[in-house]
Order: sequence, then structure tokens, then C-alpha cells
Amino acid sequence: MSAPNADRVGYKETKVGWIPEEWQAMQLLDTTLSTQLGGNYTGSLIGTGTPLIKMGNMGRGSIVLSKLERLDPTCEPAGRDFLKQGDFLFNTRNTLSLVGKTCLWRGELGAAVFNSNILRVTFDETFLGSTEFACRAFNTEYALRQLRAFAIGTTSVAAIYWRDLRRFWIILPSCLEQKKIAEILSTCDEAIEKTGALIEAKKQQKKALMQQLLSGEKRLPGFKGEWMEVEIGDLFKEVSRPVVWDDEELYNLISVRRRSGGLFFRAALHGKDILTKVMNTTHTRDFLISKMQVVHGAMAMTPPEFDGGHVSGSYITLVSKDDAPIHMPFFDYLSRTKWLYHLTFISSYGVVIEKMTFNLKDFLKKTIEIPPTIEEQERISEILKTCEDEGSALDLKLAALKQQKKALMQKLLTGQIRVKV
Repeated sequence: MSAPNADRVGYKETKVGWIPEEWQAMQLLDTTLSTQLGGNYTGSLIGTGTPLIKMGNMGRGSIVLSKLERLDPTCEPAGRDFLKQGDFLFNTRNTLSLVGKTCLWRGELGAAVFNSNILRVTFDETFLGSTEFACRAFNTEYALRQLRAFAIGTTSVAAIYWRDLRRFWIILPSCLEQKKIAEILSTCDEAIEKTGALIEAKKQQKKALMQQLLSGEKRLPGFKGEWMEVEIGDLFKEVSRPVVWDDEELYNLISVRRRSGGLFFRAALHGKDILTKVMNTTHTRDFLISKMQVVHGAMAMTPPEFDGGHVSGSYITLVSKDDAPIHMPFFDYLSRTKWLYHLTFISSYGVVIEKMTFNLKDFLKKTIEIPPTIEEQERISEILKTCEDEGSALDLKLAALKQQKKALMQKLLTGQIRVKV
């Protein structure tokens, strides 16, 4: 592979930019043999008949089967609507941000049909010898810009009609080079899929470990003795560290995400730019509870990287009592369980869940079960933290693979990087 020379020797300028001299820039109409919209099967979705591919099943590059619907078994779909291996599908109607998605039918199911919001495009193999390549070409930046320009409608409902889509410009290497590029990008996809599968497996492992270790169902070697039932109020006390207000001071504002998502940095603002003047300082291993959002899981321990941050007065800060038999990281993991979610819910009052308010006094009277020694709590926390760190490392790897693929795809599909065929 080699990148183009700075003086663009061996490249030519076209309507879609500079491309290799032996490549072609063509409009979709000139590369297409036929097009066909799927059938109108509205009112025929009962659930046990032939699978129907709709706009909700269109991913960027592949079919999404998690939202699959099926026709009434008495409905006999038209033969022309059945999908064939390698069919190129184009989503003609969707929200403005999603319309124009393309994917291939790779025979994911034994038989399936597609509906009238999807256009099947059959290409002239003289010019476009790989539908895999075509699917990739529709997802480059220059392609997406064209598709957005073709879209007609509103943010919630937009359409791209064939009369406009036929003017779509596509960059075409030789058929052999198309296939080679598609193979390289497919290898990238395989690496992404394998990493995604590892992430899912790690999530399931962590879920199982939390269930077993945080309930006492599974004990670690070397630890014995019954778990003890204690009142939360015997373990923790509320503290307040009010900020001495200064309009010129820069405050690092911290919030807690719902669903045990942990802390996040919201903004760094000077006091004069902050409307609510009531704030508290948080330190490492504080346990923060959002009075208004705790029923949605907005509670977490403050990690070291947020030490000295500032939270609004709508947060409760708990710290462990002196000599209390509790390891705060252990309690942080315990706070992510259904049982702790339940305790926060029944310790809140209000008619509508979005407006419920947390009652700390009631919560502190509730009981939890914990290992009898801090050493066992620490060991459990270490195991769960290791599992969590491994998952985070895989998340970073997946993000890097996706970014690498995006950059590689852009360069391969525009000829900035060439492949040997």
C-alpha cells in the first residue's frame, strides 16, 4: 500500500475530489441495472410467519435482527420480495439522521422479505463487481454528505427518492481492487466483532461475580463465618463540607450518572457563572447520593480522580463511621445491586417517580448483609475491580479498532491508500 504523492502524480480531479487516474467517478444511475422497493405489508404483522425486514432492521452495513417482526402465517408474500444472498438494500425513509442507511443481506435467515421503505439495488457488475464494496462506499464521509443533501422531510420523518439517489456519485476502482478493499475491511469487522463478543462475555462474567460475591452465595478461599445483618446507619454518617463562596473562584462541578454510572465531570465554572450558590466539596471514598435521582441509581463512591470536586446541595454525602466494619468500595459495588435500588426506592416519597424525594433517615434504618470482616470485603472489591478494569481495557480496544477502521476505510475508498491486486 502507498499514499498519493504530495503533487498528486497519478491522480486526477473529479466531482468528488482527487482519485487515482485509473479509477472512475460515476453516478449511481450509470452503474445500476435495476431497483425495486419492497412490498406493503402493513397490517400483516402477527408474529409467526415469514420474517419482514423493515427500516428498524437496517444497520450501517449489516441487518439488525433484534427487532425482527414476522408476517401473519396466512399472508403469502410476493415472490419478488424475497431476499437473495448478497442483496444490496437502501433505507429510503427514516429519521433525518438515519435515512440512507445501506446494508447487505447475507442470508441471516432461511427466508425473508423486505418492505416498501427499503430499496433493493442491482448493480452492473461491469463497473461494480462487489456489493460489499458498494456497502462500504455508501458510508464514507463524502457519501454521507451527498445522502444528507438528498434527504427531504423533517427531523422525525425524511425520505430519499430514487430520482435523487440516481445522481449519487460513487468512486470505483477496478473490480479486483474493489474486492480486495472489501476483504481488508471485512477483516477489520471481524476484529471488531470478536472484541465486542469478549466485552459481552466480560459483562456477563462481572454480573455473575457480583451476584455470587455480593450475596455470600460464593465465598472466597480462607474466609469463614456468617455474614452479618447491620443497619446502614450503623456504618455511615452524613457529612457536609460547604463551599465558602467566591465569585472569582474556579469550581470543578461534579455529578453522578443514573443506573450506577459513576461520577462525571460536568464543567469548570467561576462562582459568578454558577446560578445555585449552595455546593459541597467531595473527597475520595465519599459516598454520594442524589436526593432526586437516587431512585434511578444515581449514587456512587467518589474515586481519587474526583477528589476535591464540587457537588450541588442536592447531593447527600456519606462517610464511614469510625471503626465501622465496612469497606467503602465494597459498599459501592453493593449499591449497584437490585436490593440497594429497592431500599432507595422504598426510602423515597412522592407520587410520580421522576419527582420522588429521598428520605435519608428512613434509608439509614434499613439493613444490609455484609461479610464479617473488612478483609473479605476488600478481597471481593479487588476481584470485581479487576474484572471491571479488564472490561474497560476491552472498551478502549474496541473504540481504537473502530477509529482505525474508519480512518482506513476513508483512505482505501478514496484511493489515498492503494492495495496490491
